[in-house]
Parts: sequence; structure tokens; C-alpha cells
Amino acid sequence: MALILFGIFVLAYGLSAILRPNARWFVLFGDPYATEKRYKFTRIRGILSLILGALFIFSIILNKH
Repeated sequence: MALILFGIFVLAYGLSAILRPNARWFVLFGDPYATEKRYKFTRIRGILSLILGALFIFSIILNKH
């Protein structure tokens, strides 16, 4: 159950990185005020987090069945 919650957290992080790359939520991750130059990298990080979280949850579900 904890692993699924971790996967959901990674998905949420990736989604928020894509939708709001300069959000204050990123203060936790050391990127509070993303500049125009950093938007691209924040969005790439978000897309990679979405892919990683989806694969993580998918692999857990497959291993349980």
C-alpha cells in the first residue's frame, strides 16, 4: 500500500510540474521561482515523473495478480 502511495505522489509531482512549473509547491524541491529558462527543465522533470509514477504503479498492480 505504501508503494502505491509513493507512486501516486510521484504522479502528483509530475502533474503539478507540468501544469504549474513556477508554483510555490516547488519550494520543497529547491525551485521556488522558476525562470523562463527553467520552465522547460521543470516540465521535462514533470513528464519524466509522470512516466515513472505510472510505470511504478502499473508494475505493482501486475505483480499482485
